[in-house]
Amino acid sequence: MPWTGVPVGDVMRGAEMHSCAHNVPWTCDKSIMPLIARIKGEWDEQKSEALRRELIAYYHDQVPMIFIYESVTFSGARKNVLGYQDM
Repeated sequence: MPWTGVPVGDVMRGAEMHSCAHNVPWTCDKSIMPLIARIKGEWDEQKSEALRRELIAYYHDQVPMIFIYESVTFSGARKNVLGYQDM
């Protein structure tokens, strides 16, 4: 199963996909759901970042995935496209 924040680099995409928040959860640890709810309701940028770091630390300690390969993606733009940046 992918655990990715692509394209925005946000831990919440993976956390919601691999938690009780998914519409059909395949794994569900109800103990982390209050933190996920707090993150979703927090509008202060610094507080939200601190909560997301707490969530990342939780999932780091739980080891929900093992990286077994690197993904390679390709992107490009015509030479007349200005300001393009691959993220």
